Formats: sequence, structure tokens, C-alpha cells
Amino acid sequence: MSCSKSILFCYGVGGHNSQMNRLVERLKPHLENAKLISLSDKKDAPDWADEHYVCGELRSKHRHIDSLLNTGPAKIVTCLIKIRRNHHIHSVVSTGPGICIVAALFYKIMGAKIVHVETWSRFKTRSLTGRIMYKLADKFYVQNESLVRLYPNAIYAGLL
Repeated sequence: MSCSKSILFCYGVGGHNSQMNRLVERLKPHLENAKLISLSDKKDAPDWADEHYVCGELRSKHRHIDSLLNTGPAKIVTCLIKIRRNHHIHSVVSTGPGICIVAALFYKIMGAKIVHVETWSRFKTRSLTGRIMYKLADKFYVQNESLVRLYPNAIYAGLL
């Protein structure tokens, strides 16, 4: 197991990926001594990651019947076990979607700090991931000020 501090950045494809890339770009000057690990359903590794793990989706967003055949949750847990074997994860940073919930639960039990950034596309409603991560996260950030009334303990951080 690695002795250096490792941070797991968990995100999905599309907008979640864009948000994570922007977030890491801003945080990177403060993370010089940390190993940056990425976990996503996106196959391509980001330039900023020291290591990248690819997993499946937590649930199908297209048809409910697909959820019965989805091997994503098993792949997520398998990736988390591999990551745990190779790294001491200090913190988990997520921008969504559901794969982040599994990672947050797994590492919260291990004592890691959890940080979630609620999506920039939400103005009047909470995402399913946001509802769950709001209860799990040690720090919960929103990108739109209107979400503070839906998440009273959230920190308004502005758009990425």
C-alpha cells in the first residue's frame, strides 16, 4: 500500500467530467504532495490523474429493465477494492453521478473525508445523487445560489 496521501476524484461522463476537470485545474496547485486517483465510467484517463480506474454505471438512465442486468455496481466495488489495495485514500471528491455514492459510502466507512459538488445544471431541484451525497459528505458545495435553500448546510461556491 502506498504511503503518500491519495485523493480519489470520482465522476461520470459528460458534464460531470467537465466539472471535475475544471475543479482539479483549480485545486492542483494545492495538491502537490498528493497522488491523484480518478474513478469514472469514462474510459479515457484525464491528464491530471496519476492513476485512472474505469467502472460501470450505478444504474441505467435509459430503461428501468436495464437496471436488472446492470453489472455496474459490481464493477464499481471491484474498482474500489483495487484502489484500496494500492492506495490510502484520504479524501473522495465527487461531481456525480451515482458511482460517487458507492465510492463515498465505501471510503466513509474507511475514515476518508467526502466532498461533493452538486451539478451546475440544477437550479430548482435536487439531483438524486445530490440528495444522498448531502447526507454523506463532510463538505457539500453547490454551484447555483438558488440551491442553498434546498441544501441549507451547503456552501455556495459559484460555477466551475
